Amino acid sequence: MKSYFFIPASRLRKLKDIKKSSADEIIIDFEDAIINSELETYFEEIKTNESIESYWFRIPLRNGFDDLLNLNYISKFYQIGVKQMILPKIKSAAELLEIIDKFQSIEYIILIEHPRLLLEIQDVLMRHPRVFKSIMGIGMGSHDLMTFLNAEHTKLQLDYPRKKVLYLAKAYNLQAIDIASMDIYNKESFIDEVRYAEDNGYDAKFLIHPTQLEWFKQETGQDKELVGWARNVVAHLPENYNGESLEPFILNEEIIEKPHALRALEILKNKKYGK
Repeated sequence: MKSYFFIPASRLRKLKDIKKSSADEIIIDFEDAIINSELETYFEEIKTNESIESYWFRIPLRNGFDDLLNLNYISKFYQIGVKQMILPKIKSAAELLEIIDKFQSIEYIILIEHPRLLLEIQDVLMRHPRVFKSIMGIGMGSHDLMTFLNAEHTKLQLDYPRKKVLYLAKAYNLQAIDIASMDIYNKESFIDEVRYAEDNGYDAKFLIHPTQLEWFKQETGQDKELVGWARNVVAHLPENYNGESLEPFILNEEIIEKPHALRALEILKNKKYGK
């Protein structure tokens, strides 16, 4: 799995350290991580960054769901050359399409934080193929979603929306990005989240603290058995196999069919590119 690491815009001085820490992607957070009165200050600071196109930016669209959608900051970041944005607090398919239609050259990760969008985004993906040029991945802002629902933030309550996000992303060949954990001291709880994401097939996970990044690298690096299985399967496939029809065969008392072969190839590809 890949790591998407959030850094508050107020800590831009830490960017060099985070880049050295081997986070796969860095998200500069201009939304929940800073107060509104400081937005302009940090916006002016980021304008001078020479690597602005290489980062993701979480852009504020509204303070709360009762507020009207505000595209001012998307426009401002677009004008200074930002190419990758995380979109939070979208309520509906109509809002999502409005943004994508207005700023078509940006690549987006959609944060699902409202139940209406959770239900309606499937229709967007089904009926509006133009969005595939813009949407790269889907994630979930679990705390905002559970707060809106007035539900407990527990593994049980989160299971349905996490699976919904996962299946939607996989169905439309988008990156499925699992939730961020606010608990930066409980390693056991965090590792449980990482294993949930791995077991269910997520492509990436949001991280918010350097300690989490270390735990993440340790856990996702402990895949020798799975990689060994994949290498063994691939070694028994036809030369240059690339997903064609496959006659099932038995390997170490396991029946290997085409889906197993494809999974093995994907595991080794992700291993090669550090995902």
